[in-house]
Amino acid sequence: MVEHNIAACQLHIEVTESSLIQRHDDVRKQLNSLKELGVRLALDDFGTGYASLSYLQDYPFDFIKIDKSFISKIDTDRTQHAIVKAILDLADALNMHVVAEGIETEQQRDVLLDMGCKNGQGYWFGKPVPADVATEMLVKQYATE
Repeated sequence: MVEHNIAACQLHIEVTESSLIQRHDDVRKQLNSLKELGVRLALDDFGTGYASLSYLQDYPFDFIKIDKSFISKIDTDRTQHAIVKAILDLADALNMHVVAEGIETEQQRDVLLDMGCKNGQGYWFGKPVPADVATEMLVKQYATE
């Protein structure tokens, strides 16, 4: 981080639930060390693993990333809507941030905003691009600010 002049709090590391299953104690120690440095940690694909809730109490996550499978029909399926609402309420109670993954339509975005979800990612915002294109986009954006 020092070599690249990046503050630790600007570095976000995403960890999938499946990576937490093996070597539980070693992973927890490593994540706690990163957290002590100020690195932000996100639990990716939340809700798709078998022990999601225990991970929230065992690891020092800052963010929960709701898996896109819960977002895909949030504007038409009451069950998905209820699950996402419960995740948002849980995150709020734990003082965690939430990112909704896989937002593809304006309607999905609007439902999530109405539910209080302030962070999202998906094709609605932009398609993935190579690193050099992303760098060029960021340079242009910051040049105009």
